[in-house]
Amino acid sequence: MPDNDLSDILNFRLLLTLAIIAILVSLVFHFFFVKNIAVDFTEIYFPEPDSLPGDVYLGQDYNVTFVVRNAGQNPTTLDVDAKIEFYKLYDVTEGIYKCVARQRQKAMLQWVQGNKSTFEYLFAGPYDIEPEQAQIPKAFITESSDYADIDWPYYTITYRFKEVLQSGNFSTYFHDNGTLKYAFVIYPGDPSIEAVYKSNGSIVSEWKSLNLTPLKADNSVEIRYNETMSYYLNGEIVFNFTPDNATIGRPDFKAEDNIVVLGSLLMYKETPVEITEAGDIREYSINNKIILGIIENLSQEVNTDVPLFRQEQYYYFECPNDECDSLKAYLDGNYDVYKFNNHFGNASEENILGMLTPLEEQVYQSYYLSSNGTAKELDWENFTLRLSWQTFSRQKTFLLSLKNNLSILIRGTDIYVITNNETESVAYKVSNELEESAPNELMIESWGGKLVFYMNKRPFHRINWKLSVGDFEMKVSNSFVIFSDIVVFNDQPGCKRISIDQACRIVYRQSTGRQLVQARPIRAVTTPVEISAELTMAPFLAVGEFFQDEAATSREYAGGGNETGIVGTLPYQQPGLTIADLLDYEIDIDASLINENIPSEKFVFAGPTAQVSNFENYSFSYSFYLLEGLGLLDTSFFQDDRLLLSVIISKQAKEAYLFRNLYGTLTKDTASLNLTWNDRNNFDFVKEMNETTIYINRIPLFAFSEPNVSKGYFGISSYNTYVELTGINLFNKERQRRIQFNIDKDPCSLKKVGEVQMTKDSLYLGGGEAQSYHSTFRPEGDFDYGKATFTTTNEQGNQTEIHFWVIRHD
Repeated sequence: MPDNDLSDILNFRLLLTLAIIAILVSLVFHFFFVKNIAVDFTEIYFPEPDSLPGDVYLGQDYNVTFVVRNAGQNPTTLDVDAKIEFYKLYDVTEGIYKCVARQRQKAMLQWVQGNKSTFEYLFAGPYDIEPEQAQIPKAFITESSDYADIDWPYYTITYRFKEVLQSGNFSTYFHDNGTLKYAFVIYPGDPSIEAVYKSNGSIVSEWKSLNLTPLKADNSVEIRYNETMSYYLNGEIVFNFTPDNATIGRPDFKAEDNIVVLGSLLMYKETPVEITEAGDIREYSINNKIILGIIENLSQEVNTDVPLFRQEQYYYFECPNDECDSLKAYLDGNYDVYKFNNHFGNASEENILGMLTPLEEQVYQSYYLSSNGTAKELDWENFTLRLSWQTFSRQKTFLLSLKNNLSILIRGTDIYVITNNETESVAYKVSNELEESAPNELMIESWGGKLVFYMNKRPFHRINWKLSVGDFEMKVSNSFVIFSDIVVFNDQPGCKRISIDQACRIVYRQSTGRQLVQARPIRAVTTPVEISAELTMAPFLAVGEFFQDEAATSREYAGGGNETGIVGTLPYQQPGLTIADLLDYEIDIDASLINENIPSEKFVFAGPTAQVSNFENYSFSYSFYLLEGLGLLDTSFFQDDRLLLSVIISKQAKEAYLFRNLYGTLTKDTASLNLTWNDRNNFDFVKEMNETTIYINRIPLFAFSEPNVSKGYFGISSYNTYVELTGINLFNKERQRRIQFNIDKDPCSLKKVGEVQMTKDSLYLGGGEAQSYHSTFRPEGDFDYGKATFTTTNEQGNQTEIHFWVIRHD
């Protein structure tokens, strides 16, 4: 046998032996090392899901059957829990209709251009129109989706609209597949409104003048139908009549020789309970794209954009007749008014800038922005000019020149207004109220030959001066400044609304360089932190924080700005405090009214943008709606993380309390206060120099001079009370700056008000075994929705859950 064949045989035997060994090893591992793991899981289900209750009534019993099954092979022990939680949806801010509509399918509506007559959908008869009369050049109609169709015995339609041209007409019509049921036609030129409908089979047309209910730039409409039809414009009733059947159809809109922007269109049945069903509410998604595009195109035809060209420029000073010495003394603050020896113009402007920023001291670029004579002069009698900027350098020097007869000089935080005519030129130092690092806005109002100057919305100077709109120049010397566009608005009455038939705006735009966009309002955002409120330890709940021990557990605060979860303690401690001492600070709380389902929450505005930082004149304000619970609301002021004062509202006691920490002594003041549920109330904390006043619903309740509240931050707490907070803001009167506080909380969220335990059991089930449960619940109390939850928990803590919702019917 050849050696090669022998070698192949030996290799084959070796491979065969190795394969056999591998198979034996795998068998050993399979039989001795691998466990046979059974798949264990738990099932929970409703055997008759179609029989589950959906609508429930107070005081009635409802039965629910559910089954728990061990679907595995091994026995298991389970905790079984069945309960129903009751919730309310409060409608004090968003409105119950809008809250429910958020989750609903939307009806689609869009504007399209057409040539149909307003009365194309009207009844046959006296309103028939000849074909040639139907060709209208500016006609827009809406098209809506089939989901907009309703067949309701009663309903409400609400929407808002802005009409642009103040001409032609705007129609709201309700129709069923082209058959008109009724229409409302507004004629803004007259102004008047027509209602067209059928009554007892006859066509009726009613006209009303709009002199008593005038159109606004933004208008609201409400149409209510419940056998009778009511039409409201801007809250005032205009029509009330009884039409023939108007239950089936959908609303649509038409504008002829007019342009209309629609918004907030909502249609719903009359009662809040019924709108919780999917078929009883229609919220619209409106497409105004074609309308807005036309407005933009037409606006560009009458409004003007003027480019501002930038050129590098260094400024020198050469003062004739020793004017430099007196001018320098004026700029150094020796006196407030300065009269120039010569006609003020470009030469004098450059002298000032050169004097303030000598060439050898220049670090940043100097330049000027100019319209270079490209701006057409407009003889607008009344107008408003706006300009914003932000500086990023210590040196802040620039000058805005308006046609060389008015100039505004900015130097650091000082503002100078310089007037120039054929007889004299005068400079006035008028303000030093500029923000150092934040954006600033200059506004000039020209009205009837008078100018009013505003800085950050605060007036600082007034003069009698005729100023026309035309060329502009901006001269910047050795400063890093970013400007916005200069925008001039025509304040004629026709420009108060969206206008496309007259020039209403000029925008001076920079052709190059960085640009400051419109400054956004400062906002501080906070999230609610649930706090443990031992209300059974009342009546000392609200004042306990004044006596917090240094070693007390740290509380978690929700901060303003971008900060959340700021951790701190309230280290203040009054030594030797006893229960007898606390009795002086008692607040009446009826423990029987405590609802353990209602939480206590705290909002603390402690971020960097939310702080009161050496403010001598400011206000902290908000609106609140007490919804349910004890009606306890606390507004606190902290300084260096120490509680300085607390204002507590107790609806139950019909009182308000002011607690103050005065150098280690706690004082209490009481005022009568009667509030009602679900109504809007206003809280104002106003500091004016050395006096602080606390108002509720514009009524002063407390006034004090101590403690000093010029530095610190605010917090709001609710104790076992559902409360809706809106419009929270801090307003610095000295700087005219307002900080809005936003609470990261959905006003449409359901709020738990009760709970009923149906089943609670510990269950042992063998493999494949099942257990049926028959539970009963009876709805009690005031609620809108109920969530029935059925849960199993195994020995490892894993849970399986099913649930269904119920809706309360009265």
